[in-house]
Amino acid sequence: MAGFVEGVDRGQLSLLPGSLDDWVDESNPVRVIDAFVAALVGATVHALRRTAASEMGHLQVPPEVIERVLAHTPQGVTMKHYNRYSYAPEKLAALTKWQDELMRIVGQPSLQ
Repeated sequence: MAGFVEGVDRGQLSLLPGSLDDWVDESNPVRVIDAFVAALVGATVHALRRTAASEMGHLQVPPEVIERVLAHTPQGVTMKHYNRYSYAPEKLAALTKWQDELMRIVGQPSLQ
């Protein structure tokens, strides 16, 4: 068969890491959220997501960025099919604002 390379693994490569720890190391400021969640007893994931979304709105994070942080499925033809931008810088900025607010709430200095 022309073009086939003998002995080369043709398996599917993974595009995403196996876990968050593969991308975000323990010293990353976003880890404050882990500490905050660990301190809560009886809180549901839904309640934490709702609180984060509400507070990011209060911190004037644009709604489309909040939607991306929450990993909601984009709505509308343009956002769903044509807009492939990752919003990574905007999501990082939003989560950093939320982190700073959490640190303020618990009386700790910002990690930045």
